[in-house]
Amino acid sequence: MAMNLMFDCSPATVGTFIKLAKKMAKKIVVTDCNEFCIASKLANNFFVVPKASDDNYELFKVHRSILASQKIDLVIPLLQETLLDWATFKFLEFWPVIISPKETIKIFIDKWETYNWFKENNIPTPITELNSGNWQGNKVKPRFGRGGNATGNNTDLIYQEYIEGQEYTTDVLCDKLGSPIYIVPRKRVQVESGISFEGEVVLHNGIVEFVKQICSKIKFIGPINIQCIENDKGIWFTEINPRIGGGLPLSIEATENWFLLFPKILKDKKIKPKNIKYGTRMVRYYNEVYIGG
Repeated sequence: MAMNLMFDCSPATVGTFIKLAKKMAKKIVVTDCNEFCIASKLANNFFVVPKASDDNYELFKVHRSILASQKIDLVIPLLQETLLDWATFKFLEFWPVIISPKETIKIFIDKWETYNWFKENNIPTPITELNSGNWQGNKVKPRFGRGGNATGNNTDLIYQEYIEGQEYTTDVLCDKLGSPIYIVPRKRVQVESGISFEGEVVLHNGIVEFVKQICSKIKFIGPINIQCIENDKGIWFTEINPRIGGGLPLSIEATENWFLLFPKILKDKKIKPKNIKYGTRMVRYYNEVYIGG
């Protein structure tokens, strides 16, 4: 059955997400704080909302009327900063949001809590501290929100041991019970501003086994992505993002259209995964869309 779908936030990759989602949606609605974002041109309906960082921002008040007026059947949150709000909203309102439980979200939107969870569950991870540490070559990251690098004062920053090696992002799709349907490691070949512009889906049993271990210890629902680095000393896990990642289209090309699976996951329907086409490679390019004038 065709659905009315809403994306919360319009990242640079939302155009591809909209194209994929049109296979299952009769109407696509997008909200964003920037009235000139790409989704304002590509979505069926677009709504400008306040910035999540605004002092008076309340997701419940901002989105409830949009969800009702647009008759939204499924929400896909894309903004890291509002994931916990959406998980809470789903719990309070029983709204169809494809998102992990709020207890899971609380851990993985906080990189310090993520580090502690990795340590407690014997998942190899770089040494991380809330101060500058005593070793050279620390990588400075924001404790909350997106981005792998940060500068400025020590407020809400973490200092992580720099690990040199091959970067991987693994796209994972979990069913309603938290069991992985797909585990798709992809090698990050070229990255610009945190977005993968060139990548390759690879068979990596070591990463897959660690991901299975992670998913057995905490519950995820729907799409997540897990980041790690491999060198001659092993595999080191750095982050878990409990949402769609920007490189997901590559994993979809190597499997099937995950957007078609989201309604089945929410209805707890059995999904039989397809064979993963390892070796599938993606390269991206910029494309212009003109607004106004």
